[in-house]
Amino acid sequence: MFLTQLKTVFVTAFNKNNAYAQLLAGARDAVSGERAYPKIGKREDERLGLRLEYGERVQKDAMDARTIVARPNRGAVHAGLRKLAARHPREVLFEIPLDLKNPPGRNAFISAMEEAARKWL
Repeated sequence: MFLTQLKTVFVTAFNKNNAYAQLLAGARDAVSGERAYPKIGKREDERLGLRLEYGERVQKDAMDARTIVARPNRGAVHAGLRKLAARHPREVLFEIPLDLKNPPGRNAFISAMEEAARKWL
């Protein structure tokens, strides 16, 4: 149920207001820990139940990437995420590498999130 919810919410969010393009645009110059999505918004935080942050920048050999980190939100509608956030607000739910030179398409990124979340569950 949670994975279906996660996918539905992010497909909708990334199709609306070009959110995925904005996430990509900020990835190169972001500071680690800076919010990637949603930027700030209590209603979105509650509905999504988690936030995406820019993680560490990785430059090795020909690779130029940044991790995207998912963390729980305290006001999450999802009871499990809300409890986890109350106990461990900085808990990393999952991380996704984002290739900055050749970023994945929106659907591939959502699939990577879904796969990473499946491991967390």
